[in-house]
Amino acid sequence: MKKFSLIKSTLNHNLCTIKAIKHIQMADLLIVDKYTDQKLYHYAKKECSIIQYDYKRAAFNLPIAAQKIVRLTEEITSTSKTELDEIELFRNLGYDAELIPGISIINGVTGENYFPLTIRGRNESFWVYDSRIKRANKKEIYNQLTHVAESSATLIILTNLLSNLEKQLKPFMVAVSQYRCLETPVLCCLVTGEIVHTTIKEVLYYPSKNKRAYMLVINPSVATAKRTLCKTASIQQAQMAI
Repeated sequence: MKKFSLIKSTLNHNLCTIKAIKHIQMADLLIVDKYTDQKLYHYAKKECSIIQYDYKRAAFNLPIAAQKIVRLTEEITSTSKTELDEIELFRNLGYDAELIPGISIINGVTGENYFPLTIRGRNESFWVYDSRIKRANKKEIYNQLTHVAESSATLIILTNLLSNLEKQLKPFMVAVSQYRCLETPVLCCLVTGEIVHTTIKEVLYYPSKNKRAYMLVINPSVATAKRTLCKTASIQQAQMAI
């Protein structure tokens, strides 16, 4: 039987699930994203082919003999809609298609960098805004944003790397700054792999520093010293108390 498996969230091989690794080991073909961690390729068979998805053409160039195909996607470039579209495409091609959730980039990156989404007794929820998804009712989104900014909830912004980052973030950060202190901690995740601990003030007034950010995490309940981390760096001690 022809099998297609789509594995979400493959930016960091350390966060890949055992189930996902087993599928990679059985694959005849891996279709990878631009930012997929290449260490995941080591799990593949020697005879397994590896091709990168062509975003310009938004298409697959598949070897005819590929029976077990594994698609490695990353939240930097893919959305839930595009992933479901890919699954439907392969089902129409006669493949038994399966979606395998990985550890979300939001949970993974914040956890690795000691920047919790929620802190018991301080904030109990988080809200995600994905700039890559087109929305007709911008007024409703703005109202939701201001409602979150007024609360202690964590605000997460996923950016569209194909658009001007400054134009995307300016209205959001201006709105958030009306309700939150300019020194509110922000975890800024860059496509280079750097994770920068910064503030609302710096993102608002110095957007050029973070022009390749794919995700911003704004949590008013976290107090962190400003620092820049390598993707593989570890922090021995993290200051989390206010």
